[in-house]
Amino acid sequence: MEEKKKDGAAAELKEQGNNYFKKGDFHGAIKSYTSSMEHDPSNSVLPINRAMAYLKLDMYTEAEADCSLGILLDKKNVKAHWRRGIARRSLGRLEESKRDFELALVLDPSNKAVKEELIKVKELIVKSGKDSKPASVAKPLQKSDTIATKSTSQQPQIVSSKRVAIKEVSNGQPSELFEDILPKKSTGTLESVAESKPARAPATEGSTLSFTTPKDFALSMPMTVPATTMELQRDWKSYSKDKSRLYEYLKLIKPESMPNLFKSSFESEYLTSMLAVFQEFYIPSEEPALLYRTLANLIKVQRIDLSLMFMTASEKKELASIFKHLAAHAEKQDAYNQQDLTSLASKFKTTV
Repeated sequence: MEEKKKDGAAAELKEQGNNYFKKGDFHGAIKSYTSSMEHDPSNSVLPINRAMAYLKLDMYTEAEADCSLGILLDKKNVKAHWRRGIARRSLGRLEESKRDFELALVLDPSNKAVKEELIKVKELIVKSGKDSKPASVAKPLQKSDTIATKSTSQQPQIVSSKRVAIKEVSNGQPSELFEDILPKKSTGTLESVAESKPARAPATEGSTLSFTTPKDFALSMPMTVPATTMELQRDWKSYSKDKSRLYEYLKLIKPESMPNLFKSSFESEYLTSMLAVFQEFYIPSEEPALLYRTLANLIKVQRIDLSLMFMTASEKKELASIFKHLAAHAEKQDAYNQQDLTSLASKFKTTV
């Protein structure tokens, strides 16, 4: 009886949120969806709907978090990947945005709107690569230049002179919830604004100047075992460009703790980096048992199956080489045997 009341209240609040959204009251929609989620926390539609309301308010960090929650509850939800791609694009995280659109297309290959979004973000990636080349002279900002910034709690600031339009339809058909609601805006592009920096004063004769680069600073910081997913993501970003440092960092993490640390935040670049570290450092320097334990727990991480789907040919070759190494030492191991290895290899979509 109590469960029926909760279900009824959740459905009523969801409908209330839908009505608020249709009227353009996005704050009201967020409040109603939030209340509905309290009654029905396992319903993936609620955070995904709330994410759309956050997108309408340019609250991209919150929208991304809600989409991630929706994916955790229903990993095959196309709209969750789609909307998270929009949020990440708006946050300037173009590669992650591209992966979300690619995953949405894996789930719904005929979705024309997602295909269009993927094309747009690929164009932005190409453009950002060109813009990142150093210019000979930086153009100073004029008084007439406009810099629009928008931030939310725990959201990195995005500096842009144009807004990126949000457009969402479903296979050319109007959405039940969002039909005729989305405003028609011209699609903008992410543009960088060159910051003017004060020139350094010339060094006087006999003086000694010492500068610490970010890399030197990172190397001087002691490594610690990550306790949360956020700490793991922060540290990984810091060490991922130096495979030897990433190797040291990975060794600090107990293999059994990987599923809990990564949770649902596992991305393809993690797998790419780990395969390179396994190949270059684990195989020549570590016991096969440690490598096997690491792989056996890595396969338990949420979303790794999606990363395996998008492995490149070289990554597949690396993975096969790693399992070949483990197979060569199987007879001398207590941690695993040939049968264990064959079973694990099949989960990684490779062979021994």
